[in-house]
Amino acid sequence: MRRLLGGVETLCIVVALSVLLGAYTGLPLRLGGVQLDGGAVNPFNTTGMAFVLALTLVSAGSRWRAMLFVLRHGGPLNLLLGLALVSLLWSDEPEVTLRRWVSLTQAALFGYCLLAAFPMARVLRLLAASIGLAMLASAAVALALPVAGTMQEPSLAGAWNGVFMHKSHLGSVAALGVLCFGWLWRNEPGRRAWNMCGVLLCIAMAVLAQSRSAQLIILLAISFAAFLPLLRMPGLIRLWAAYGMALTASAVAAVMMLFFSHIMAALGKDASLTGRLPVWATLLELGLQRPFGGHGYSAFFIADNAGVEDAWRHAGWVMWSAHNAYLEILLQLGVPGLALVSWIILEQIARSLRECIAGDLPWASFALIYGLCHLAMSAVESTAFRGGDIVSMLLVMLLTALRVRASARDATLRAALPRPGLGAHPLYAAHR
Repeated sequence: MRRLLGGVETLCIVVALSVLLGAYTGLPLRLGGVQLDGGAVNPFNTTGMAFVLALTLVSAGSRWRAMLFVLRHGGPLNLLLGLALVSLLWSDEPEVTLRRWVSLTQAALFGYCLLAAFPMARVLRLLAASIGLAMLASAAVALALPVAGTMQEPSLAGAWNGVFMHKSHLGSVAALGVLCFGWLWRNEPGRRAWNMCGVLLCIAMAVLAQSRSAQLIILLAISFAAFLPLLRMPGLIRLWAAYGMALTASAVAAVMMLFFSHIMAALGKDASLTGRLPVWATLLELGLQRPFGGHGYSAFFIADNAGVEDAWRHAGWVMWSAHNAYLEILLQLGVPGLALVSWIILEQIARSLRECIAGDLPWASFALIYGLCHLAMSAVESTAFRGGDIVSMLLVMLLTALRVRASARDATLRAALPRPGLGAHPLYAAHR
């Protein structure tokens, strides 16, 4: 019976992760030719998030001690959730803000629950399984039902979107899949053939989605992974390695600045990043008009918003996000929100870097590469703390796990760990 319940729980978690990935719930809309404007509700996603909420409540109720322990280490994550809720008081669209806040909170709580229930390696295996299934399903839909599985818009025709609403969404999930399967390939020698197949499948889907951003993130992740062993070198060698990494990064940045237009042309992009640069200037001006609270969480890119229509005129195309996570948060929650999000991302990178150098936490390498890739991706996509998506869940889970581990090193806390429901979990062991 215990094995059966464990199998049911695993299946439910894979389904919930698929919902947070954004897979499948947009497929009925694509089949019906329905396009959602900003602030519109996808009823299929709402149903999926209701399932995630039910699973979260059941899991939290059965592991409430561990759940409370994890929640106490949320820090800036909990502050951000509180600020997003308080923004209801000045939101341009309170109903949208409340709905999106509920989705964001669900994703965060689900991340806390996974952290309280499983070791990180198990969570990454479950996430990789969800992504692998979504990639296979996307290939099947694109080949069997091209009207739903490929983009039909004239400027994007032929690009695969599979079981996702948009090609860029498929590309971003494929990039995350490369990270997950790549980490598993490195850390699970007995399953390397399967995990390499997962890596190759995700790379192929990123190419077929024609997502240049995803392809660049994959190349960036592979580059970071190549440098990771240098962080564990002893003494002076590690110092020179760090110097070399900094010098390489500076050289790449200089080349990008000097030959930006040529590089964009080679990638099939224009030098304005498909209209992003001129619209970013407009959005920055709009954000600084309300610097202390913004327009409310997720309340700016809404249909009939005059500011959004002004941004469209500068971009030359209809956009439902800033395509820059930092500008998006500035517009939503002002400077306080931007400060909290920056704190979360930079602390996660700093803590995972420290653990990578120490060398006794296997999943720290995943956390570091994910944090660095997210930092880079946020400059060209609105990926930070959207309501109810996998990015929000991973940021919550990784930073909280790193905070718990740091706290577990304290002798007083370690002495208190052998309480019912806590001491048996491998997350809380100081040297796991």
